[in-house]
Amino acid sequence: MFSPLFTREGMSSIARDHLFISYAKEDAILARWLTLKLTNEGYLVWCDEFKQLGGESYPRDIDNAIKNQTYRLIALLSKSSINKPNPLKERTLAHSLSKTRNEDFIIPLNVDGLSPTELGWMDSDITYIPFSSGWARGLEQLLKKLKSLDAPCSHQNGRNITAKEYLHQGFIKNQAETLYANFIPFLKIPQYIKHFSIKKLFANEKNMLSEKWAFYTLDNENVISFSTPSTEISDIFTIKQTNYTDWKISPTTHGIPTNNIVSNLLLKSIYVLCYTKGLKRTERENRNRGGKSKVAFFPPGLLKDNKIRFMGYGNKNTFLHVFGERQKFISATEREIFRFHLSPTFQIRQTSTDEYIALMSIRLHMTDEQSQPLKTRAANARRKYICKNWWNHEWLNRYLAVLSFLADGKDRIVIGEDENEQIVLSTKFVEISSPLCIDEESVEKERQRFSAQQPSENEALDEDESQ
Repeated sequence: MFSPLFTREGMSSIARDHLFISYAKEDAILARWLTLKLTNEGYLVWCDEFKQLGGESYPRDIDNAIKNQTYRLIALLSKSSINKPNPLKERTLAHSLSKTRNEDFIIPLNVDGLSPTELGWMDSDITYIPFSSGWARGLEQLLKKLKSLDAPCSHQNGRNITAKEYLHQGFIKNQAETLYANFIPFLKIPQYIKHFSIKKLFANEKNMLSEKWAFYTLDNENVISFSTPSTEISDIFTIKQTNYTDWKISPTTHGIPTNNIVSNLLLKSIYVLCYTKGLKRTERENRNRGGKSKVAFFPPGLLKDNKIRFMGYGNKNTFLHVFGERQKFISATEREIFRFHLSPTFQIRQTSTDEYIALMSIRLHMTDEQSQPLKTRAANARRKYICKNWWNHEWLNRYLAVLSFLADGKDRIVIGEDENEQIVLSTKFVEISSPLCIDEESVEKERQRFSAQQPSENEALDEDESQ
């Protein structure tokens, strides 16, 4: 439905308030996903995958709609669409309008890592948004672009329309279901933060000590911790307790907000437990905060057959691999071996009632055959191939497996030996009750359709490296 505007002469004109999705049928899954995401954000979107979305008809006269009713044309550039007649015709018209209006009328998305030499002459010199390294990151850049252009975003019912579209597809059943959030409650936190004097540490000493003891550095000669270090550690680093603080009644400690210190110590305590149980430490680029962050991963040989045995979400004993190898064929006679390691990561959050919870995520750490970390682009391509068909139950089992490992198969994770200094976490995620549930049979059909359109293993591994 269009909103009529009126000129000073009293003549009506149609608002240019739509986003037009131009694509080839091979990219239909991305086109559908993108349409729903943009509609959810409040944009009016045309995509012929949806002949009618939210009661609005798809235009019969495409040329007229692009010329007079489209604010921007979003072109999905891929190996499939680059020479297809209809997408090529739509992009040619969009480029012509860009020149006539002297505006960036076309917003190109590089779907599968096309190189400049593979793009047509019209598209090779324009800046595109990469979608080959992840749809979520691509969407984030697209939304920033639309916001910078001040694109019309007036749909008040975008979220309702998106939800109804999923309901129409038969993915939702009117049946209650329990949902699991990847939040782990702390059952016990020590009452006191203890203060210690310590000899001045060199960088390598500090790294070594941080794998064995969770502490917060105040300055070169003072640290604080929930726990007292072992006698061996105390002797090596000349550590002596000097004071203690009841953190619940002290808003600041040495001028630092106490809740920041508590969060830091809880996080470090979890990682020290991981290292104590045999996980190895590495560094990973942190895209959200910049720089690098330390993470833990399962090395080969830590567990028998590299398997964790645990109680799965269906209350059945099961197992999964925490380490494995795959191969990529470089040529008919050459192959490259790469490895993947299960890698749990943690963050600490506070609830609205100031309680502390641990946010747990599962990732894969990717290495070569000599266990050297792969470069980011190669690692992402291989990680995407391995995880592309991991659905909710596969991910949930990996979460449960890591929790079982950290708890030694018990119902709680206990960090520390002294009862007064122990940190205790639950092995059960926060549960939420939903009045609706997913129809797994419908999802399975969509899953099979999605898998059938995925590239072969070597195609998937090659595409990210062609950028």
